[in-house]
Order: sequence, then C-alpha cells, then structure tokens
Amino acid sequence: MKKMTMAVALGATLLACYFAPDDDTDMIAPAQARTIVPAPAVVVQAPVAEPEAPLLEIRPRAQDEELGNAFARQSWQAQVADAVPLKPAESTVTKPVQASAPGNAGGAPQLPIRLLGRFLDDGRQAYFLQVEERNVVAYVGDKIDDSYTFDSAGDDTLTFTYLPLRKQQTLAVGEMN
Repeated sequence: MKKMTMAVALGATLLACYFAPDDDTDMIAPAQARTIVPAPAVVVQAPVAEPEAPLLEIRPRAQDEELGNAFARQSWQAQVADAVPLKPAESTVTKPVQASAPGNAGGAPQLPIRLLGRFLDDGRQAYFLQVEERNVVAYVGDKIDDSYTFDSAGDDTLTFTYLPLRKQQTLAVGEMN
C-alpha cells in the first residue's frame, strides 16, 4: 500500500511539473530598487567636559584575592580555624511584663489579653480574645489560663480578675457596635 501511495504521489508531481506554464506572467514582479537620498547633515557641538575621575579603575588582582573565581582552592579547615566562636542566640520570644502598669496597682502584671471581636453564640454574647499568643473564645464568667477570670463586659470595657492577687483589671476596647 505504501509503495502504491508513493507511486501515485510521484506521478502527480511529474504531471504538475509537465503541465506547469512556461511564462512568468502569474508571478509577482520583484520590487524595484529605490535610491536613498541622505538628509543634510546638521553639526551640533556639545560642550566639552573635563573628566573628573575614571569611572572604572582597572588594577591587577593580588595573589590572595580570589573573589569571584569559581575554580579557586577552597578549604573548610581554613575557614573553621579562622572562625570566631558564636555566642548563643538570645531568645526572641518576649515574656509577659511583670512590672505593674499605672492602672493596675498592687503588682499585678500587665493584662496579656486583647479583644479581637465579639459575636452572638446561641443568644449569648461571646468574645474572641487573644491571650498572649493564643486565640480564645470566652464568655462572661469563664476562667482563662488559671490566672484570669472574665468578670464583666460593659459598653467600652472588659473586666478581668487576676486570680493570684485577686486584683481586677480592665481592658478599654472603645464603644462596641
């Protein structure tokens, strides 16, 4: 079958070449050459500035300086010997402030609670709080972290009791909608 298809294709190509017209009337004429006339030259003189300093300083590289050389000799031992021992990194985690805040007399720590929002849960007001680094959903009367109880919620304040010292602390939250 392949040989038959190839023979038919060859025959069709030969017939097309035999019956092709000899004159070039159907072909598009080549584009004529154009002459380019140059525009008159305009001479503009720019002020000559004196060079202040060379922009690039070219200097030979020292034997010890092998920066950027991908094939330079490298040794871990030399780098370790020259290394300065590092001090242990200080912890970036902040601990709660133990000093008393101006409004919290009696040595109670600063209130580590922030209000994130509030919502109604089965007809009961729930508060979304951030306690140190955790998020907590709390209701009035709940105990938070064995250190605080959520006592009351007013229009613009939340009241908590610091249990170890039994001191009340308030969180001003502004007017809640």
